[in-house]
Amino acid sequence: MTGLAYSRRAAAMLMLLSVATATGGIDYVADTDTLCVRDYPPERPCTPGDLVRADSAFGWGKVEHDPDGDVWIVRCNLRIGKNDGSSTYFQVGSARHPRQTLHVHGNVRVYPTWLPGQNAGTWRLPRSRGIVNRLTLGVSGSREIGGVLLIGNARRQGRTLVVGGFEGYLDKNSGGQLCVYNGRIAACGSVPIGSHTKRNRPVFMGGKDRLELVDAAIANVAGLALGKRLTEGTIVNCRFENCGTALQAHYQKEVTGCTFANCGTAVVSASRNPMVLRDCTFTGNGCNWSVPYHALILIDCTVDDPSKGRYAAERETFAVSKRHVVVRVVHPDGRPARGAVVQAVPDGDTPFPRMDLLSVQTDRDGCTPGKGTTGSLLLTEWVIRAPRAPDASGRPTPLTYTIKATAGQSTGIVERFVPSESWGTVTVRLRRATDGGRRGQVSRFKIRTALSRCRRSHLPAASSRSKRRSR
Repeated sequence: MTGLAYSRRAAAMLMLLSVATATGGIDYVADTDTLCVRDYPPERPCTPGDLVRADSAFGWGKVEHDPDGDVWIVRCNLRIGKNDGSSTYFQVGSARHPRQTLHVHGNVRVYPTWLPGQNAGTWRLPRSRGIVNRLTLGVSGSREIGGVLLIGNARRQGRTLVVGGFEGYLDKNSGGQLCVYNGRIAACGSVPIGSHTKRNRPVFMGGKDRLELVDAAIANVAGLALGKRLTEGTIVNCRFENCGTALQAHYQKEVTGCTFANCGTAVVSASRNPMVLRDCTFTGNGCNWSVPYHALILIDCTVDDPSKGRYAAERETFAVSKRHVVVRVVHPDGRPARGAVVQAVPDGDTPFPRMDLLSVQTDRDGCTPGKGTTGSLLLTEWVIRAPRAPDASGRPTPLTYTIKATAGQSTGIVERFVPSESWGTVTVRLRRATDGGRRGQVSRFKIRTALSRCRRSHLPAASSRSKRRSR
């Protein structure tokens, strides 16, 4: 080795040694073809740049950087963290690299912090001590910074992302976190993540630890895109596309603002509790939801075909759609009726009635609370119960309401109202008791509007009508 080459090699080793001493370590295990990252604290997480520097210092030939598009390429497996009492944070995307892409030709695994037979105590012990292994794409609260994880699986070897498990799955292994903010997880190329020549592998969430997906996207996954032993996490404004099964939520209670597009099965509902989907969109899926346990509650969701669902007749599972509506109340001359009391009375039994809000007052514009406010009317649109025949597809049964508005001595009624449009507005015109009654139409919802009838307490309705005719 020449003196110049030796000096460069020594300088690289010293640089790497200083980084490893201050923050953590990066090793390459040839037997498993794996880069192992461990002991990087949250204030100084490991980055793709650290992988390049380690690879350059040791000459592994496994990591490279393509400045065009800020792509960092790892040509082996990547393991983040270990169950040895240390915490490891890995960060993709920063102020210096706002659109950073990590492209891994191998499996990516966020390691558990506790495994049965290897660690003392119970699976709760690492969490109580604040021990964390975490992969983060993007920065929370920043729309300008995102991170992308691409997994190359060109030979259909089942390469995928594993957070927590697989070891100790039945024994509640603990640890392994995934946080994605304004980021994306997808396959690199046309071969989906997890695709295998024999059996597809899922993107596995295990360990019952933290999950945050905000403004995230997961695309092109052969099997399950997110699930298994999935803890209750934050899943907001995400897009799942071209996945075998997008979400299997054993412990998840709520999902908000997500789109499920062109998936085999979009959602498999929670097994521990009823699951609520708010403002979600289902389009182009083979099956929009599967409800093996409890119930699925959709609030203000857009669904291309509600009949594309599966249920368990033996457990009497079901899906129910609820929508917020706005009622506008006006006086006979068209003026807004401020402070009118609006009541929605269901014409039959409704599932989860405690979730519904059936009585409110109008504001100065004569309207009940609208979108972006609290205290809005929430009504049940339809319910689909498990069909008795195993091969039958459940059809929605619509529910109807009688909406009554009262202001002083004036009353307006809407009969047989079906809340088929979220935040849609229906107008109710008041009539005084002395005005008599007649029926009209509310064209927006194509329902009959019944105006108030004579309700004088001292005269029966028939007598009042006879009296008017005699006049």
